Amino acid sequence: MSRVRASIQIDRPRRAVYQFVATPRTWRLWHPGRVTVSGVVDHPPAVGESVTEKLWFGGIQARLAWQVTKRKTPERWAMAVRMPQLGDTALDFMLAANGKGTLLECEIVYDGVSVLVDRLYVRPRILAEANASLARLKQALEK
Repeated sequence: MSRVRASIQIDRPRRAVYQFVATPRTWRLWHPGRVTVSGVVDHPPAVGESVTEKLWFGGIQARLAWQVTKRKTPERWAMAVRMPQLGDTALDFMLAANGKGTLLECEIVYDGVSVLVDRLYVRPRILAEANASLARLKQALEK
């Protein structure tokens, strides 16, 4: 398994950041490539609930059924998916109060390809996308 971590400071209270990050209908506002979401979309899904999203990923369109695996409002929210022909992926969002704002950390764990391909291509791409998404999240929440 490969692991990527990204974090950002957001000048909003932890509960507000949690609500925005964990509510699927907001995903397309801060994460590019999301086309549609269905299932539990108007509030943070509970553990065991699913959200299906249609997205563009690596130049192809995919439909993924994420299942929420952890939820501790407003500290943590995680979900996992099995991607066809790519393996398992998990996202874990951890939120910590930091002054008047929130430190948001995102960990992405995924089945890697060969060590070399992962190190040279996959991991840098995932990290760049995670950092860009968190920057858009910060912008959306702080406007």
